[in-house]
Parts: sequence; structure tokens; C-alpha cells
Amino acid sequence: MPFSANHVPVPLARSGDGSQETQLRPLAAKVNPGQLLILQGDLPMAKQEQREHEAHAGIGADQGDGVQQPKPTASAAAAVSAVGPGALAAGEASGADIGEGKAPRPLRKKVLKMSPSPSSRVPARDEIDVAERATVVVTSESPDHPIDHAFDGKRGPGGTRWMAEQGGEQTIVVIFDSPENVHGVSLEVEEPLLSREQELWLEISCDGGASFREVRRQGFNFSPPDTTFEREEWAVQEKEVTHLRLGIKPDKSGKPCRAMLTTFALRGETAGK
Repeated sequence: MPFSANHVPVPLARSGDGSQETQLRPLAAKVNPGQLLILQGDLPMAKQEQREHEAHAGIGADQGDGVQQPKPTASAAAAVSAVGPGALAAGEASGADIGEGKAPRPLRKKVLKMSPSPSSRVPARDEIDVAERATVVVTSESPDHPIDHAFDGKRGPGGTRWMAEQGGEQTIVVIFDSPENVHGVSLEVEEPLLSREQELWLEISCDGGASFREVRRQGFNFSPPDTTFEREEWAVQEKEVTHLRLGIKPDKSGKPCRAMLTTFALRGETAGK
């Protein structure tokens, strides 16, 4: 008896002459060519009954009345094995329909941009803990690059940095809780983008900020990508300093660029110790 992809043969009882009658039972849902057929109930039993019917009718497993029956794909067979018999009902959708060729879900990903690792250099034993022993006043800071970054110990190319919120000359003042004897200042500046001529100068006060005296001034030319990093080690011998002020002019020619500072470290000890 011929059958189609939308009907399944169900064997009936054998007749007196030994022949077996079959009945075509329509499926609950239409099956597209090449689509894996999953029946409700015991799947291995249904397949066994179909094989017995085909053997009795004298046809191969892959053909019937000259009509080529589509084979399940390897992926579809694997799906049946994973699901197990009796797991799905005919015509019911369970997630993505097998064999319908839906587009795969795009991969969720993030690309991490690696930057040079900042130096993990241990601070000098005589380095002043500014967070513990002073207050810092600054004329401007970017929310993403606060003045805290200049004192966090993350130094070298790629280290965290302070950056002014607007362009032009900026000032950073360190106000000590008690007078300090200062004998060294370390400064680092990184400029990866702009060519500019920067100028830094250091002033100190020993009278509570009533007056300041300049003790050092230094210029530096940035020329990316060749010259992008400046490190200054200034030796000073100043006693009983109450205020230390650093001035920064980001560009002497007046270009509209912002001041920045990777490191501002001070060496010394509390006066009187």
C-alpha cells in the first residue's frame, strides 16, 4: 500500500491467508520533506512496526512504490537519541524546530584592549604618604581621571593619571598636616596623542601658604609616537614646608589641551623627627 510523508502505516491483525493488512493513519501535523518525524508514544516500537510492514510488502527501508523516502540527517538522528523515545508530541513546537534551518544565535563576546602594565615599583622608604599626612587642592579634575590617580602608586607608561577637566594652566597644592622636611619630588607625565611643549614648576611655602618661593622649573617636549613619557626626579632640600605647589602649563604656545599627571610623589620626613 503506498504511503506518503504525511501518513504512517500501522499494521493490523493478519488475515486467514497469512497476509497482513495495513491502515494509513494521518499525522497530526504536516511533515515537510527532509523533516524528522517524531511520533507521540513509543518511538522504537513505531519504527519496528514500520520495518515489519516494509519487509512484508517487499520494499526496502528507503523506498516505497518507487518514491524515495528522505533519510534523517546525522544531526537529526543525534537529536532523536538525545531526546529519547516518547519525549515530544507530534506537531508540538519545542524550542527551535529541528530541520527548519533557523539562523544560529550570534555569539556574545567582548574584546579586551590590552594596555601596557603600570610599574609595580615599591615606593621608597622615605616617601611621604600624602593621603595620610596632607590635603590636596586642585583647580580642576576630570571625573574619569581624578587627582587621586597621581598619588595611587601606579606608575610608568600605562599607569593611572590625573587629567584636568578643561584646558589651560592648572595648579596642584599639597597642604601638610604638620610641617615636612622635603628632599625629593618625582613627577611622571604621559602624552600619547598630542605634540606639545609642557612646562612644570615647583613652589614651596614655609609660612602656612602666606607666601611661595619657586625652587624648580622644567620644560618638556612631547612628540608622539616617539616621545610620549616624561619622568622627572627633582632633588630639593627644604625644611619645615607647610605647602607645596605644582604649576602645570600643558602647552607653552597656548594650544587648547589639558594638563595631566601620572605620578606626583614626595620624599622626606616630618619636621622635628
